[in-house]
Amino acid sequence: MQNINFFEVQIQLGGSPDENGVIVGTGSVNFPTNVIDATATLGQWELNANNICFVTMGAEITNVQFSGTTVEVSGSLNLYNNGDEKISPQGCVLTAKVVAICE
Repeated sequence: MQNINFFEVQIQLGGSPDENGVIVGTGSVNFPTNVIDATATLGQWELNANNICFVTMGAEITNVQFSGTTVEVSGSLNLYNNGDEKISPQGCVLTAKVVAICE
């Protein structure tokens, strides 16, 4: 019998943005039985960056992988502020909503 499971995955982001202003990160969740299929969508994102003024920003889920009992979700935050300020990993989080079909 297959089970449908719902879970939230926290993806910590941090460091200096790349040349396009993108910061990436990965989070994972383990289920009690093997995952048959999984998908994820962006639930919310949060950015705490004191004294940095961003012109534009956006977030997305970039990849969902699963193997055995683990689902791994990658996401990115695109920040544009004409600078390369480092963002603290504690201040930048994406939340992914995961739906997994398990054995």
